[in-house]
Amino acid sequence: MITDGLENASREFRRADIVRMMDERKQQGWQFAFLSADLDAIQEAHNLGFAAHATMPYARSAQGVRLAFASLADSVRDVREARRRFLTLQDEDRRRQEEERKKSEGT
Repeated sequence: MITDGLENASREFRRADIVRMMDERKQQGWQFAFLSADLDAIQEAHNLGFAAHATMPYARSAQGVRLAFASLADSVRDVREARRRFLTLQDEDRRRQEEERKKSEGT
């Protein structure tokens, strides 16, 4: 799941519906990751059942988006090539995102 943190054109589902749909897919072997440009949304991801190792905030910049998709692609590749069992967004990627966030916000 990827969000920019803005409520603009999404379909709305109740939390219970999302959890149920995810649980059904998990039983079929699906894995989920959550990327968000809104830091507050990360807590919501945990509330929905996303594993901490599969969630990551990304910087609200073109580079932040590129880094987020690269991290997700690397994680999917690692699972597909049996290097890892679970989608895992790496701590190094989180550090790069934090650096990019500070840079893009001028802090």
